[in-house]
Amino acid sequence: MCLILTYSSSDRDNFIPDKFSYITTCPFTPLFLRWFFGRQIKYFIMLRLTLLFTLLLLSACAQNKAKTVPAETDKDTNRALIRQNVLRETKRIALIIGNSDYAGGYSGTALKNPVNDEKDLAKKLKSLNFNLVNNKALLDANKQQIERAVKLFTQELKQGSLGLFFYAGHGMQIDGINYLIPLDAEFKSKADVKYNAVNLY
Repeated sequence: MCLILTYSSSDRDNFIPDKFSYITTCPFTPLFLRWFFGRQIKYFIMLRLTLLFTLLLLSACAQNKAKTVPAETDKDTNRALIRQNVLRETKRIALIIGNSDYAGGYSGTALKNPVNDEKDLAKKLKSLNFNLVNNKALLDANKQQIERAVKLFTQELKQGSLGLFFYAGHGMQIDGINYLIPLDAEFKSKADVKYNAVNLY
């Protein structure tokens, strides 16, 4: 069977269902087939128009959403930039102390890791814009050197500053108080700890 869709030349620019002239088939095709296929094609065109209208609505909604999303993104970006600027402007101070060479002092044995830990940490903190007390890590320090470094550290810390204190070495706790053990510390009694170790409180 051969189906032919015909429409007048004046309707070429307005190709809508109401403009169909007739649906015809080859000669001798029953009349009800002409009527049936005419309704099917009209239904098909209406379906296409409905889908087109739906797509246009979805496209309009997507464009409106796309216009509002950047505003929220811009706010988030601005907040992130403000945080970065605040952190960048904040003064960062770090005190790093590492005691390893206890061979001739408190424990009689040297520690392997503190010096290496200090060097790695100091390098990392400098890359994060931290200023080290005395511009370097304090290695194998006695009591006087530790107390002096702690004093400088507290003096450089001001309101709004960011401070980091790191210590690697021997320590002890007596009566709930923590003490750092300098290289030159010697303890013969519990009372000696108060005078020969460093109390940070």
